Amino acid sequence: MLVSVLGTLAAIASLTIIVWGLPKQIYLNYKRKSCEGLAPDLVYSAFVIYLFWGIYGWAKPDWFIFVADIPGAILSAILVYQLYHYGDRQKRAEFWQKQFAWLKPDYILGSLLQLDISTLFRYSGRVYLVLDLDNTICLPGSEEVDPRVVEMIMTAMNRDMVAGVVILSNTIFPSKKREARVARVARLLGAEHVCAIRPHHKPHPKALLTAMDKLPGALPRNTIMVGDQLFTDIRLARRVGVRSVLVKPLGRDAAYITWKRWLETIIFRLTQWR
Repeated sequence: MLVSVLGTLAAIASLTIIVWGLPKQIYLNYKRKSCEGLAPDLVYSAFVIYLFWGIYGWAKPDWFIFVADIPGAILSAILVYQLYHYGDRQKRAEFWQKQFAWLKPDYILGSLLQLDISTLFRYSGRVYLVLDLDNTICLPGSEEVDPRVVEMIMTAMNRDMVAGVVILSNTIFPSKKREARVARVARLLGAEHVCAIRPHHKPHPKALLTAMDKLPGALPRNTIMVGDQLFTDIRLARRVGVRSVLVKPLGRDAAYITWKRWLETIIFRLTQWR
């Protein structure tokens, strides 16, 4: 009997704080479009405490605990969102940039055609290019390369600004048909080619190191990786220590890549990379 009474009183006290205090703070933040004076650590702690007590009440089950704490978890979650929404966007972006530094490209371009090889040559001397295939050079499954891309690369090689080019494409499983396609596209560009096979496919460092072995003189300091995916091409470049260029994909992705694009979109929004 006493335990039941104490539980009821605790539930009433908790709900009083929740019903009166939290909504008032949420409204104040909304009205002034700021969370000034609000201690973030206190808000985060309240959210975690309310949430776990609510889960505990549901699992036990103890409906006094559940009813007393779940509304607090919901309202404190709103406060967490307000802290994020009304906070310093620049500081927030800098925070996420640090978290995702392992995926950050050195350059972000609309397409391979925007790659300014003459500027790279002016500052770095001759460079070696490692190019992704699908959605970077040509559409998935296609062998058609934009003639302007062919001209750009061939001109750079003839002027000795580019010392060598290799196409690096994930094959995952051995496929003569796939490798033949990569080889044909490579010939159009006067390039070498490497088909990375599981388990040493991109972003495994061995994939890029194998590609660089095809280019005598290629070192991390003079090699540039160009691709359209953060989690394969750019991650690979970061792991090996070469400069990286992220380009916008030329067309639609295969179904198994779509989920990565969703993650990329979230990362770009958080980091505000441009």
